[in-house]
Amino acid sequence: MVTSIIKFFFRALKLKNLWLALVLFGFSQCDKEVPDPNFDRLVNAQQAPFGTDTVLFKIKNVHYNGVLSSSFYYKNGLLDLINQYIKMDSMRIVSTVAPKRMGGKIQSILVRRPEIISVEENYLSSNWIDLQLLDFELSADDSTRVVSQGKNFNNPETKFIYSFNKAGFITKKQCLIPSTPVYNYNEVYFRDHSNNVVVMVFDRSNNIGSDGKTSTTTYEYDNRPNPFFKLGLNSGNVVSINCLSPNNIIKSTYVREDGKILISNYKYEYLSNGYPKAVAVTSTLDGQDLESVERFEYSYYN
Repeated sequence: MVTSIIKFFFRALKLKNLWLALVLFGFSQCDKEVPDPNFDRLVNAQQAPFGTDTVLFKIKNVHYNGVLSSSFYYKNGLLDLINQYIKMDSMRIVSTVAPKRMGGKIQSILVRRPEIISVEENYLSSNWIDLQLLDFELSADDSTRVVSQGKNFNNPETKFIYSFNKAGFITKKQCLIPSTPVYNYNEVYFRDHSNNVVVMVFDRSNNIGSDGKTSTTTYEYDNRPNPFFKLGLNSGNVVSINCLSPNNIIKSTYVREDGKILISNYKYEYLSNGYPKAVAVTSTLDGQDLESVERFEYSYYN
């Protein structure tokens, strides 16, 4: 009888410990952050160059005023390399822009150029140097991304902070330069129902010594596809205004900090699929025509 009671006691004790262990395990799981199943989907959907969207109609070459300026190369539908050219005795590659990716997402962008460039002597040195390295930091959330530029060549250490709306479009860029904070700035982007940036406000008002003035640029668009939108890049910059919107800019009105107004008009020629084949840009400053006319011509891969 006593033996039976002892066995029953230890069986109950084991069951009690099991129940206690399950309770403690439950509490431990509550302390852990539960992954958001939508996080990767939201980050991957962020606009280029941050997400994983592939390029459907790939731009190949850009000619500026009749001279080859850039060539674009792709891998698995994603931008893999940009060569930029300079005209000497022949067309020469003067810089390269190379994204490094993992799982389709950009981890870094390396910009390189010859150490010595002499147009007068038609000379580019065979030794190349790193001009700019941009590190795309891991996403902490689905609403901001940080891109860091280490101190290199003539570039100071810089941090760019991009903010996104729920649809994955960039709404703000902050530029922070610890060594010279007087040059810090914000760019705020206001979008229309087509997700085109219709107003950009450039602001240095938080800087020491700033007079608090801002500049504002308004944009008008066509309804044709922008070939640079899925790239996110059209130069060595992280992101330029020409890449931010799904459609092509046809007019920009830039009200400078000094109140002067620069208006640029873009006149396009289009391919049968709607993509631009060429664009001529003319500008006026305070109503006076500027003499220079810029013409860009685009070719594409078949």
